[in-house]
This record gives sequence, C-alpha cells and structure tokens, in this order.
Amino acid sequence: MQFQRLLHISINTLAWTEGNHVWFDAALKPGTSIEVHWGDGTHSTLRHQPGYAMSRVAHYYKDAEKKELPYQIEFLSEDCESLTALVDGTWETNVNRVVFEDCPSLTYLQYVQLQNVDFAGCPNLETLEATECYDDNLDLSVMPRLRKLIIRSSKNLTSLNLTKNVDLEELDISLCDKLRKIVVSNSSKLRIVVNDYADLDAHTLKWLQATVTRNGGQIQQEWLDSGFVSCGCFGEES
Repeated sequence: MQFQRLLHISINTLAWTEGNHVWFDAALKPGTSIEVHWGDGTHSTLRHQPGYAMSRVAHYYKDAEKKELPYQIEFLSEDCESLTALVDGTWETNVNRVVFEDCPSLTYLQYVQLQNVDFAGCPNLETLEATECYDDNLDLSVMPRLRKLIIRSSKNLTSLNLTKNVDLEELDISLCDKLRKIVVSNSSKLRIVVNDYADLDAHTLKWLQATVTRNGGQIQQEWLDSGFVSCGCFGEES
C-alpha cells in the first residue's frame, strides 16, 4: 500500500528557549502506524500501543534553536483510518496553517493556536477543543457528528453557525470576548453552554437559554472538561 497524507501543519519556530520543540499525542487504530515527517528531513513513528491511552512523538528542530524558521509537518499512513484522536504540542511555535485532509476516523481533537484551519478531512469529529483559535470564522458544518465543542480564548471569533451541528450537546465559549452571535437549529440537542467572560448579544442569549431549557440543561460558568489527561503516553523523542 502507498502512504497517504492525513494532515499537514505549517509552523515557524520562535527565538526562545522552547521555540524549536513540538510534540503530538495520538490514539491509533490497532495494527496501524503513522509517520510524522517534521519537515527537516527527519521523521518519527506513532504506533498503537496496547495498554496506553495514546502514543507520543516529540521533536527538537536542532538547526532552529532560538531562530525563526519555517517547517511543514506531515502525517502519513498506509491506512487513512489509523488516526482516531490527536492532541497537539505545537504552541511553543507559531502555527500558520492546519489542514485535515483525510482523517475519517478522527473523533477527538485538542489543538492550541489554530489558524487558517481546514476541517474538511475529519467529518466524524465528535469532540473539538480549540484554544486560542485566531480565525474570525470557523466552518464546523463539515462535522455533523460533533457533540462537544470547547473553543476558549479565541479573541478574533465574532460568530458561530452551529445549524449543521444538531447533535452538539455541550458548548464552551469562555474568554471569547468578541463573540456576539451563535446560531443553532430548532432541532438542536444543545443542553450545556458555558458563557464565562463572553459577551453574547441579547437575542443569542435568549435563544440559547430556550434551547438548553428545552433539552433539560443550563447556561453555566463552570468550564467543561475535554476528557483528555496527558499521561500514560508511550512514544519517542528526536
């Protein structure tokens, strides 16, 4: 079988102590592996590890220590269904672009510093935690199975259209201080909304309150838990 590209990420290293360090935690389908090509001629391999929640790869760009240099990270696999969950560790760098090309089995994603993101290749995502998303608009219509959305500290986000995400049950928009409008469908299953330090307009608040009340839920201040614990990972560092 030939390798297929699952996703790619464009970054710039930064001129500080850890500005050349990245890592990823991932859950894989049993019997599969993923090569992570770092963009500097080296690669590491993620493998399904029985007994571990996730596998980890980490990398130091030795030629970029305290320098600002561009790199493109690629995830390659012989099985496009290999990746089921992903947590990034690229926040010490500047993330310029993230494109999910072919990740049909990806159901869980946690990412910091999303920018110019394309979710088209992960239509079955169920949980998305995006912190510090720099886009002013997110197209979430490509993931109709989304059940939990955590999108904190996203300073540029002004609106969210969730009309295609009728299965969404939990929404956390804490610290999104420019977010004013959220649109949900009449058949929305939304039951929990966390609205801590977000300034939604009156119409949006009224509609969200009616929706969560109908579904037996509430609007609250307590932040949602994404469900990920960064421990018990097995992997390699290069």
